[in-house]
Amino acid sequence: MKKLLIPLALIATPAAAVDRTLSITDFDSIRVDGGYAVEVATGRAPSGKLSGSEQAIERVDIRVESRRLVVRPSASNWGGYPGAEPGTVTIRLTTPGLLIAGTTGASSLVVDKMRGTALRVAVEGSGAVTIGAIEADRLDIGVSGAGTLRVAGKGAQVSAVLRGSGGIDASKLVAADATVGLDGTGDLTIGASRSANVNATGGGRVTVLGKPACTVKNQGTATVVCG
Repeated sequence: MKKLLIPLALIATPAAAVDRTLSITDFDSIRVDGGYAVEVATGRAPSGKLSGSEQAIERVDIRVESRRLVVRPSASNWGGYPGAEPGTVTIRLTTPGLLIAGTTGASSLVVDKMRGTALRVAVEGSGAVTIGAIEADRLDIGVSGAGTLRVAGKGAQVSAVLRGSGGIDASKLVAADATVGLDGTGDLTIGASRSANVNATGGGRVTVLGKPACTVKNQGTATVVCG
């Protein structure tokens, strides 16, 4: 029997994990592009820390542009060592407050809380966003694609729009007045206390919790449960 010899340089091995601290300026908006795991804690001075292999960290570009922090793949990423498996990188950020949060691609974003007069949260692609607690006079949330959004809290005027096969779980969010749009096969759940205006197309599902006055326009095969 012949033995199969594999050069050690061709065997992928996990790269050693390191932490890198970032010096960043104030930001109140964040956009994550690419497949990164990002955590944001509010109520603190701006800071950042990346955890992962040196190779994985070198492949990430983080910068603040007009108070918007952007996480994206580096245009000049270092190739790393042959045979080294870069693995994933976790990004932990802090900031005094956050008004806008969004992702594209397969990113994961977790924010502890958001508070403000007007807030916006958007998911594009197959990513996942979780907002632990939110409070706003005006709140716009949306998913476009196969991604998911989970949010809790309260808002006076809330707009929730789902396009595609993803999902919005706002079952722990209470809107005084909710405007809901569904276009696709996804599942959207939201709470409302005073009024809910639902416009649904496609074959998905909309559930409005609570006892609001409901206005429903269903132009497809979607299932709509309101109040």
